[in-house]
Amino acid sequence: MRANPPAMPTSPEATSASGIAGAASTSNHSERADSTLEAEGHHSSTDGNTAQVVPATVEHTPALLQIDVCWDPIYNHIYFPIILPSFHKGDAFASLEEDSAYGSDIGSANTGSITSSIFHYQYENGRRYHAYREGQYVLPNDDQEQERLNLQHHIWRLLLGGSLYTAPLPDPSTGPELRILDLGTGTGIWAVDMADEFPLSQVYGIDLSPIQPDWVPMNCRFHVDDYDDEWTYHESEKFDYIHGRALCGTSKDWPRLYQRIKDNLKPGGWAEIQEYDAWIFSDDDSCERAPWTMEWVEKLDEASRKFGRPINIAKDHKKWMIDAGYENVVEVVRRVRIVLRE
Repeated sequence: MRANPPAMPTSPEATSASGIAGAASTSNHSERADSTLEAEGHHSSTDGNTAQVVPATVEHTPALLQIDVCWDPIYNHIYFPIILPSFHKGDAFASLEEDSAYGSDIGSANTGSITSSIFHYQYENGRRYHAYREGQYVLPNDDQEQERLNLQHHIWRLLLGGSLYTAPLPDPSTGPELRILDLGTGTGIWAVDMADEFPLSQVYGIDLSPIQPDWVPMNCRFHVDDYDDEWTYHESEKFDYIHGRALCGTSKDWPRLYQRIKDNLKPGGWAEIQEYDAWIFSDDDSCERAPWTMEWVEKLDEASRKFGRPINIAKDHKKWMIDAGYENVVEVVRRVRIVLRE
């Protein structure tokens, strides 16, 4: 049974854990991965079983309208060229299933098709939820939730001084050609920004919900999948950098997930996990003066543990990384303030 996501409390809080880790080598070389946690946010799932686009079956062969290039004069960006079929009325799901933003790596094993079923969303309590692996993630994917996720993205960037990451990646000005994976990409806003910042790199975002934008940079791709399943990337598809943000409540087995992340990093690659503490703290008696708010976070924590996907895990990421064999593990904790108004 799902509950509506509650509003944020008004008592003061100090929260957030962050860690950067280096992954142990899977060869004779030392392999590094970096991981970072922080404050605020949340979202969900997908895995190495990537998804590829299969056109909708129609009774006629549509004429093709080719767009060679699309330029955004405001941001001076060139976007991915696509081929749009000129479908007639009644071609169900044509615009969705032909979306060029969705795809898979060539040669990926066990890829799945994006079909209309993933758009058969579930509705409860006036909110909309994902259809693929229905019930696995507890938060909605509707417009209201997407606005929250995009606001959360802005908060994360403020915490990092405008940066998208803390891992010691190559300077974007040097034109590095990296393979980057974003776990639980949500609206895709981080992946799109990262693709803009690293235009010669390939950025992939995976999520249970196909709520990402239709128009993305040419080096950005999204997959509908579950990262809590087996990962099936080939050796040639390993990543230089794997990123996850606000993933609490999405995995049944975090030690196993960290092992899969490490196994899919190139030697010298980095993993970064940014997470918020799903709790409220204070330096004075503010929490004592907000018993209903404290009961709220206690009930959320209790419910998530009964669900089998705990949300209060920020403090555990560093240990999980070390136990999985990561090297150079660093944890950074930052505070996010919630103002109490009486």
